[in-house]
Amino acid sequence: MKTTVEFIDAVKVRYDLPSDYAAAGLIGLTRSQVSKYRKGKDYFGDETCARVAELLEEDPAYVMACVHAERASSDVVRRVWEKLAKKLERAGALALAVLAVILSTWTGGPDAGARAATPTQAVASAEGCVLC
Repeated sequence: MKTTVEFIDAVKVRYDLPSDYAAAGLIGLTRSQVSKYRKGKDYFGDETCARVAELLEEDPAYVMACVHAERASSDVVRRVWEKLAKKLERAGALALAVLAVILSTWTGGPDAGARAATPTQAVASAEGCVLC
């Protein structure tokens, strides 16, 4: 599970940004907002979560769950959000793995001669596919 600061840093790395000021501009924040996030005095709102998710090509629900867990006012609420974030993170990883299998089979993979004509055929023919 990531924190608000880790999401900001991920944006900086992804877009090779030299400063929080540059990250703030890309995300649509002020430098002072980013400073508050870094000091733990504030957290992303839902709109900012959606923007950061878009920039990082992450599931917005995952980003929101992480941030809601971080800003939760009680341990019970925090645990609920953390559990949801972990499930969403695993679901995203599983979806990527399935997509890799589909694309590998569809685009040629190890045996280009056995290429499937469509993604649906690729899923149907994938050995060990978690969906089959």
